[in-house]
Amino acid sequence: CIVRKPVHSGVALIFVDERGENSIGVAAGANSLLSPEDIEAADACFEEGGILLLQLEIPMDTVICACRKAKSKNMTVILNPAPAAPIPSELLQYTDIITPNEHELAQIGRSAPELFDAGVGLLVNTLGSRGVRVTSPDGSYTVPAFRVKAVDTVGAGDCFNGVFAASLALGMDVKEAVRRAVASAALAVTREGAQAAMPTGDETDEFIRNHNV
Repeated sequence: CIVRKPVHSGVALIFVDERGENSIGVAAGANSLLSPEDIEAADACFEEGGILLLQLEIPMDTVICACRKAKSKNMTVILNPAPAAPIPSELLQYTDIITPNEHELAQIGRSAPELFDAGVGLLVNTLGSRGVRVTSPDGSYTVPAFRVKAVDTVGAGDCFNGVFAASLALGMDVKEAVRRAVASAALAVTREGAQAAMPTGDETDEFIRNHNV
């Protein structure tokens, strides 16, 4: 454990209803103190041609700094715009792929063409039990969800984004990476908890082999 500021770590308070759906309250704590200076000091974390996955639980100027630094290293920037918030144009111009759910997309307040005009390359809209809608300037398609009994949806979006980014890093194309991420998130919601529910890569691949959509 490294203590750099006299403040508690970020904490999420999660409430799950009888359907497995959740509501989350966040006390940002140390997350709110991550600064652009911290990003500039972490140069070794930015690998040429790699992938950077971010969300919005740190200050917006820090997110923008990280995206700018990533683009200087020819990295692919994936933005998970959670928690929901309006997105500055400066951030969108550095974003290759944006992955909002329906609520987050509404908060962004821009249509797909407007996002593309702002610099975004690909919109990956997660739709829960209805799958994922992938939209580019050339068209769109839906990757359907796997049918499972949800026990706890906490962390499903985090699982999707992490597996999506990791699958792209493994060399999969977007459609294959989205399908693998959808499968992993489907498996995650059949388990209780957040980190404890995250499937391994092998578990995800076995789930895909055993389930057709």
